[in-house]
Amino acid sequence: TEEHKKVFFGEDIHINVPPGNFGEVVFKPAANGSSEVFLMKAGQVMNYTKTPLKIPGHLVLRGVQEEDEGVYTIRNTNNSDSVKHLILEVRQTTEPPLMVLYNKTTVLAEEYVGRLSVSEKRVTLHSVRMTDEGSFTVLDQDGNIKIRECLNVKHQNFLRASYGENLKMRLYLHYSNLNIVYRPKSDNQDRVILDQGVLVTPLDPQLEGRLTVERSDLIIKKIQMADAGVFKVTDLAGFSVADIYIDINYKLPPLTVAILSLIGLIAFMLLVCLLSCLYKVHKRNEKNKKLTLLAQQAGKGDGDAFRQLQVVHEAYSRFTEESLMQSVSEKPSESTEVTIKGLEVSKPGRYQALNSDNFLEMSDSGVEFTTSGIPLDSDTDAA
Repeated sequence: TEEHKKVFFGEDIHINVPPGNFGEVVFKPAANGSSEVFLMKAGQVMNYTKTPLKIPGHLVLRGVQEEDEGVYTIRNTNNSDSVKHLILEVRQTTEPPLMVLYNKTTVLAEEYVGRLSVSEKRVTLHSVRMTDEGSFTVLDQDGNIKIRECLNVKHQNFLRASYGENLKMRLYLHYSNLNIVYRPKSDNQDRVILDQGVLVTPLDPQLEGRLTVERSDLIIKKIQMADAGVFKVTDLAGFSVADIYIDINYKLPPLTVAILSLIGLIAFMLLVCLLSCLYKVHKRNEKNKKLTLLAQQAGKGDGDAFRQLQVVHEAYSRFTEESLMQSVSEKPSESTEVTIKGLEVSKPGRYQALNSDNFLEMSDSGVEFTTSGIPLDSDTDAA
């Protein structure tokens, strides 16, 4: 795209640049079209003499002079198709003819009486109006130019609004005396909002139903991200009144915020539950390890007791066999009598022999138990 712009000497120029580190601005002077000067590269200001100030999204040229005339090429290095050419023309005055305002001691122009004051070292203009724009020249008594200043009456406003809120912009004059052109950042195409003090109908679909004007204010309801851009306000003669730059801070709708908060809370609770389960599993594993170690230690002792019991069993079996064989060899007859001397086990691995008076005698005719420790009844015969 290409834009032509006429400005006054000494005026500050704001150039829209791509956000972040993708902005690049190259200046080609009108006096020497073969040379190029980088004013911005990779989002960084390169020439602080010409551009000492960078406002987010804007490059500011301070106090332009005749040598600043030329072509400014604005590129977005992230998008090769996004190239804009700004052709800047610097002019000295608004319109001829020249008008004498002050002559040595007296203010001559009626509209400046009471507003223009002159001292030995200073000329002061009070209560500046839109009609005061132009070039002011101070001459000495010989007619030589001592000072020349260009006055441009314009407001530069940079507003930052939150998504979804209502934005009120000050127009400085009653809307019936103004023209307003809106240029969004999305496509840099001008859209007429107010023409000769009358609101254009229909409005751009993007602003329809949300933009209104009241006295010296312009109001946009429920501002959106796509509303970012610049509103250029001029008077009915075409002179600039204000440039209002708008940036939007994105803000999630309340419902989305509530849903995300609920999801975050659920995720936090699940995380707490997971950590609790992991801790319990860890404690259970530690307990199982301790129980396994105790079981291993106890198993070792039980094994020793089992081996002792096995020795007792083998000794008892051997003793039984020897007693049986001895009994058979002592009484070889048809009537076999076996005497088994019993053992009483009091503790594992220990034996205690019974009293010799207590024997269990077996024969073919029956079993007879004899003890000397029990008194016999007088009516009972004992063999």
